[in-house]
Amino acid sequence: MGLRFLSVECSIYLGEALADEKDFPRSRQELERALAKAEKPDLRTLLAKGHYLLGTALRLSGNSTEAARHYRQAFQLLDNIRREPGSDRVMERADLKPIYVESSQRSNNP
Repeated sequence: MGLRFLSVECSIYLGEALADEKDFPRSRQELERALAKAEKPDLRTLLAKGHYLLGTALRLSGNSTEAARHYRQAFQLLDNIRREPGSDRVMERADLKPIYVESSQRSNNP
């Protein structure tokens, strides 16, 4: 399970780096591949980050409608995690809080 997590996390970082370089088609491809790998073992925080980054790549490439859908998915995943018993402080994590806040805003206003 740990290796699967690291593999998906590395794919997400690669997708993020490609988006930073404005290579949106390859970024989208890498992030979609990472999301597919994260689905089966239910890596929800990575799924949320992947959807968020895919939404950002789509928004920056001019596809705001599809971007909003991915922001919405990221927000819903994190909101479900936040509502679980014992995870009331999870949204204070430095890596998740900005995703939660921005996904909330962008899912409503693409």
